[in-house]
Amino acid sequence: DERSRAILAGLHTAVLTTLNPDGSPQSTPLWYVAEELDDELVVWMSARTGRQKCVNLARDPRASLVVVDAEAPQHYVELRGTVTLSEDPDYAVRDRVVRKHGWEDGNAFDPPGTLRTGLRMSVRRVLGR
Repeated sequence: DERSRAILAGLHTAVLTTLNPDGSPQSTPLWYVAEELDDELVVWMSARTGRQKCVNLARDPRASLVVVDAEAPQHYVELRGTVTLSEDPDYAVRDRVVRKHGWEDGNAFDPPGTLRTGLRMSVRRVLGR
């Protein structure tokens, strides 16, 4: 709906939840870019290679992403789906995500030589209020 689209388009920090090997949740705040591709909602995120979320997603791609509207915190969107990992050697995914939040590129966040992984969530279910 329109409220969900507006929240996803906003400059919010999301919380990505993945599953640890023992089934317990592992949650991380991060930035994202959401778009509709071929009638599918896709969310792009970036992570330093080797982080727990990447390890978890390589083993089990199921994840949820929650975005709370900072201006009206009683409203949120929860996205459930699967995440595909890909190398991001030229930082294209990272830079696209940080540009949405007003940065020219992600160099301010990474020391030289940092390896990045692109995360592409294929959304299967959208919840919220």
